[in-house]
Amino acid sequence: MVKFNILGSCVCRDIFNHGNSNFQVNKYTNGSSLPSMCADAPKLKLDISDFKFRSNFEKRSALIDFNKSSFEYIASEKSDYLLISLSDNRIDLAEIYDKNGNFINIITFGTTFKENYNEISQLKECKFKIYKPLQLPLSLYFHNIDIFVGKILQMYPRDKIIVIEDLFTDTYYSKKNELANFQNTQYVKDINNFYRLLYSKLYEKLNTNNIIELPNNAIGSEEHKLGLFGLHYVDEVYEYANTVIEEIVGGKFDQKVGRTLKLNIENKITKKYFNKQ
Repeated sequence: MVKFNILGSCVCRDIFNHGNSNFQVNKYTNGSSLPSMCADAPKLKLDISDFKFRSNFEKRSALIDFNKSSFEYIASEKSDYLLISLSDNRIDLAEIYDKNGNFINIITFGTTFKENYNEISQLKECKFKIYKPLQLPLSLYFHNIDIFVGKILQMYPRDKIIVIEDLFTDTYYSKKNELANFQNTQYVKDINNFYRLLYSKLYEKLNTNNIIELPNNAIGSEEHKLGLFGLHYVDEVYEYANTVIEEIVGGKFDQKVGRTLKLNIENKITKKYFNKQ
């Protein structure tokens, strides 16, 4: 059994729902943006024992982000490989200040906190200052990539770290078996340009060949079990990523192999979803 820890998006996790049954996910947390994940731990430890979450996983991930314990959590159970991605950096950030204006924390301000933070007694009198990632300076994210890479290299050697370069798709396959477009095409372009800059900086610092580039014609699926979203792809994308991981684990992966596998899946997606239209 080959074991993996994941510090990244749902895409990393979904890969393991397809393909090699000899792969096992040990520790997985997501929903943390780099400026939050790499920040100093707050003096305030959040008590959300009575807070209503949709799942225990969601609750754990929210606590990990608030308490800045992502790296500690991943290090708590060793695995053979670490999978990482950066697409959670699309999520808003929030600085939290107490009623006297003193800084408390910076958090990843995802849906859970946006909709329900006023139910947490410790935060009821706090003020939140919200930031959109695309409005923040890239230098903030680049600085935190430096910290991020330093942290993960303390846990894993470079050849045991795998990067999933997940990008938004602007096209999906509908329940009517038709191709359709997401409405927010400008956002998709903008956020993908942002992601590419982040991944470029990550590769510069990490210096690894274990990079899974998703097919250029990757499309979403309305049948995805978590619903329609720009990072919820058709099954073939995950099967391809699983195959790439098999090659990495088997010591057979290099840039030539990567290009061949990517071209093969692009041809398969074109034939199945585009040529039939």
